[in-house]
Amino acid sequence: MGGLVWGRPFVVGALSGGCLALVNFYMFERVVQRMTAERPKRLSWLGIFGILMRYILLCFVLFVIINVWDANVVAIALGLSAPVVAVFVECGIYYWAFIAKS
Repeated sequence: MGGLVWGRPFVVGALSGGCLALVNFYMFERVVQRMTAERPKRLSWLGIFGILMRYILLCFVLFVIINVWDANVVAIALGLSAPVVAVFVECGIYYWAFIAKS
C-alpha cells in the first residue's frame, strides 16, 4: 500500500530496514543467550570482535541500501524501529490487561 502512496524508494527502505532490524535482533539474542547460559563461556576477543563486526556489517549494508538501491532514509528508520514499536505495543497490552484484572 505504501508503494502506491510514497513510491518504490519508500517501500524498499521500509522493508530493508525491517529485515535489518530482525536480523540484528536475532544476532543480539544469540549473544544474550550465550552470556546468560548456565555455563557461560568466557567472552573471548573473538566474541568481542564478532559484536564489532556485526555493527560494521550493519553500517555497510545500510550504506549499500541507501546509495545503490536509492531507498528513502526515513523509511529505513521506520523499518528499523518497527520491532521496537512492536515491543512497546506488547507491553502496553499486558499493562492494560493487568490494570483490567485489578
